Amino acid sequence: MNAQASPSRTPAVEGYFQLSLTLLLTVSTGALAWAGQVGPITGALSVAALAVRLRCAWRSGPSPLSRRWATAAALVIVGFYPLDLVYSAADFVDATIRMLLLFSALKLVIARTSREYFYLGLLAFLELLSASMFSAGIGYFGFLGVFLLLVVATYAAFEIRRGFEQAKGAAIGAGWTRAAAWRLSALSGVVAVSVLCLSAALFLVLPRALSRSARPLLQGDFAVGFSDEVDLGLTGSLEPDPTPVMRVESLSGGSLDKLYWRGVALHYFDGTRWSAPGVGSSALGKGGLVLPRGIARRRDEDGRRVHYRVQLEPLSTDALFLAGSPEQIRGSFRRLFLGEDDSIRLPTAGRQGQRYEAVAWLPDRSRIEASEDWEAFDDRFQAMYLQVPDFDSRVARMAIDLASGASSPLATAARYESHFRTQFGYTLDLPAARAEDPLAEFLFERRKGHCQYFASAMALMLRLQGIPSRVVNGFAGGARNPLSGLHVIRGSDAHSWVEAYIPGHGWTEFDPTPEDPGRLANPLFAQAWMLWDAIESAWFEWVLDYDVDRQVVLARSVQRGTRSTVLNLATSFERLQEGITSLIESWRAGLRESPTQALGSTAIGLLSLGGLFLLWRRAPLWLARLGGPEKAASAAASRLVARALRALARRGYARGAAQTPGELARSLPQGETRRRFEHVLRSYEAARFGGNREAERRLPTLVRELERTG
Repeated sequence: MNAQASPSRTPAVEGYFQLSLTLLLTVSTGALAWAGQVGPITGALSVAALAVRLRCAWRSGPSPLSRRWATAAALVIVGFYPLDLVYSAADFVDATIRMLLLFSALKLVIARTSREYFYLGLLAFLELLSASMFSAGIGYFGFLGVFLLLVVATYAAFEIRRGFEQAKGAAIGAGWTRAAAWRLSALSGVVAVSVLCLSAALFLVLPRALSRSARPLLQGDFAVGFSDEVDLGLTGSLEPDPTPVMRVESLSGGSLDKLYWRGVALHYFDGTRWSAPGVGSSALGKGGLVLPRGIARRRDEDGRRVHYRVQLEPLSTDALFLAGSPEQIRGSFRRLFLGEDDSIRLPTAGRQGQRYEAVAWLPDRSRIEASEDWEAFDDRFQAMYLQVPDFDSRVARMAIDLASGASSPLATAARYESHFRTQFGYTLDLPAARAEDPLAEFLFERRKGHCQYFASAMALMLRLQGIPSRVVNGFAGGARNPLSGLHVIRGSDAHSWVEAYIPGHGWTEFDPTPEDPGRLANPLFAQAWMLWDAIESAWFEWVLDYDVDRQVVLARSVQRGTRSTVLNLATSFERLQEGITSLIESWRAGLRESPTQALGSTAIGLLSLGGLFLLWRRAPLWLARLGGPEKAASAAASRLVARALRALARRGYARGAAQTPGELARSLPQGETRRRFEHVLRSYEAARFGGNREAERRLPTLVRELERTG
C-alpha cells in the first residue's frame, strides 16, 4: 500500500476493492455450498476466514496470522490432501475441492500484495468452475451472474488501486468519492449485463447439439439416489429427498395422478435383501419401437391409454421409468433392452439423464374378472417368482389365515393388500438395531414401517400361496405444478410395491403400503416450491436441452411475432397516409371557402414547426447553460470546433475515424488553412480547459475566418 495512505482507516478505493474481492470469494464459496460440496468443517473455516477478512479490511489492520504460521498451515493442507484422498474423501474431486476451499480460506486471511490478490481471484474462479460440475440449474446461473458483476467491479477497482500505487507521491484514493464508487458499481453492472445479453444472443443462434452428451460434465458424479435393491436390514431413519427426479408432460390430455412409475423388478429374496441376479435381456432396436404386449386384446372399457413425455434427471440406475404397460417408446437413444422381468433399460442412461416419450396402457383393475384357474409355469419362472427363503413359521400361518375363503389369486392378493393398508402403520423410522429376521419383527412386533417392508411381506405371502410375485422399485404419485403444467416427481416419491401374476391377465400392480400421514406440506412452502420448480423446468428445457428442435420452435414463434408486428406497422402506415390525405383535402377545402383563415392556420403551423426545429438544434446548448456558465461555454466551444471540422471536410480534409483534431492539423499542408485551423484549436483549448474568456469570445470569429478561407 502507498506510504501516504492514511494509516487510521482504509482509503475509499482500497475499501471498495477489499469489499468486492471478499464478496467475490463469498459468491464462489456459496455456489459450491449450493451444489452441496461444502462440508461442515470446511464451511465453518470459510465463513471464519471471510469474517476475518472483512474485519481487517474495515479496520485496516494487519492479518492475525503471520507469514510463518501461514506457511506452516499451507504445508499442513498439502500433507492432509493425500490422507483425505485415501481415508475420508468420496473421490478425487471431493478431496480436491476440499483442498481448494482450505487454500482459499488461508489466502483470504493473509493476502496483502497484488500477486496474492490475483491468486485469490483465481481461486474464486476455480471454486465457481468446480460448482458447475455439480449444479446445472437456474440457481447456479444466479451465482454466475453475481460473480460476473463482482469480477468487473473487482478488476476495475484493482486497476485504479494499482494506478494510485504507481503514481509517485499520490495517496491511494485521493479524489475518490462516494459518487465515484457508485459510478464504478453502475459501470460494472452495465458491463455484466452486456456480457450476459451478448451470451444470450449467441445462445439463441448456436444450438447445443451436443448438450446432452455434455450434461454429465455439468452434473459430475452427482445423481439423485435410487437403489436397484431392497435391504430390510438398515437402521436409523430415512430422510425424504425433495429433489425433482422426473418431470412428466401429458401429451394426450389424460391425468397423471396416482400413477406408478415402474423402474426395476426384484425377484430374489434371502430374508433380508431383494435383488435381481441373472436376469436376461434382449435388444429392442432403435427409437420408435412397438412392444408386442397383446395390444389387440385391450378394450377401451377395460382401461385407458396415456401418451406422455418424460424428462428424467440423472439417477444411479440405467432403468427407464414408465407408467403402465408401454406400447411405444421414442427417444434419442439408439437401443433399448427388455429384461425378463419386463424392466426396460438403457445402458447409456444412469448419470446422464434422458428425455423420452411413451404410449402406455393403464388397465382398470376393477374390470379384471376373477378366475379360479391356475397356470402351469416352467422351472425358470418358478425359480424366479416362487422362491422363498427360510422364514418364520408365523408368516405362513398369517398368510393362510388372511387368504382363507379367497376364491382366486386375484381375491387373495386383494385381501393381503387391504389388510396391510388398514391394519398397519406407516413410518420412516427404522429399527434402532439390526434384527435377525427383520420381516418377522415388522409383522409381529413393530407393525409399522415404510413401503419396502409392506411390499416384502405381501410378496412373500403371495409366494407361500403359490402366486408368483415380485417387488418393484420406482416412483409413485407426484404432484402437478399448475405453473409449468408438468407433473413433478421427487426423490421423496420413491416407492416399492408388488406385482402379482394373475391368471388370464398377467402381472398386476398391488400397493399394500398405507398412506403417509405426514405427507401434507405447508401450503406456503408448496407454492414457493412450485414457482421455483417452474423456473427450473424452463431452465432445463430452454437452456440445458436447447437444441435444433428447440431453435426451430423459437424461430417459428419469433416469425409469427414478426409477421404480426410488420402487419401492425403496415396498418399504421396506411392509417397515417389516410390521415395526411384527409388533412390535405381539408386544407384545400378550407382554402376554397375561406382563404384568409386557411393561410393564417398554415402560417401558424409552419411557425410551430420552425420553433420545434430551433428547439431541437439549440436544446443541447440551452441545457448546458442550465448547468452553469462553464458547461455552457464548453458546449459552445465544442459546437464551434465541429463547424471548423465540417469546413475542412468540404475542402477535402476529412478527419479519420481514429484521428484527433490536433493530428488532423499536423497533417494539413502548410498554408493559410492550416494556420487558421491551428488558431481555432488553440483558442478552443484555452476556452474549454483553461477557462479563458477572451479565447471564448475570439473563437466564433476564428471559425468564420476559416470558413471564408479559399
